[in-house]
Amino acid sequence: MRRVLALGGLVAVLLTACGGDDAPAERRFEQDGAPFAFAYPPDLVTIQPQLRETERSAPTFKTSVGTDEANYVHVATYDTKVPVDLANPDSQNTVDRAAQFLAKNTGWELGARQQAKLGPLDAFVYPLEKIDAGREGRLIYAFSGPVEYFVRCEWEYDVSPTIPVACDQVQRTFEPLAAAAATGGSSQSGTTSPPASSGGD
Repeated sequence: MRRVLALGGLVAVLLTACGGDDAPAERRFEQDGAPFAFAYPPDLVTIQPQLRETERSAPTFKTSVGTDEANYVHVATYDTKVPVDLANPDSQNTVDRAAQFLAKNTGWELGARQQAKLGPLDAFVYPLEKIDAGREGRLIYAFSGPVEYFVRCEWEYDVSPTIPVACDQVQRTFEPLAAAAATGGSSQSGTTSPPASSGGD
């Protein structure tokens, strides 16, 4: 059922893209000084989800797009201080623990780690689920040197099939930009120790 809804959302996005000469197929997040860029569906808007700040350090940059504060894609960078290599078993265990910590402290059931890509970067992906609340989500961790790229998607699967489609699109089109991983900020006015992104809502 959930897969059908996600596919239905994809069809809706494709129909929207083909629905007229003036209808954009996608929007693109690009901002001066931002450490990444990505594309997302044109019907999403910039939002500020209420994320509980349980991470070990503040993000160096963050932005979120979605349909509302409960259905969104949140993208952020963190400074891990030291390079993180996902091929290293110690780093793998560290990222696993960070995802487990986030899930435990925000009431999510955490699925098994999956190896994937965030744009060109190797990434670990963890599915999330709150069965009683009718919610699903996804955590994505990728690293380049001492920079952590973190994506968190969350949606009500009977209400907002656009978000899993958007999450796929952000993951597929993500571009890390060397400019700037060290610059602080937020578009909303924007490790071998546990990744700093172990925070949640």
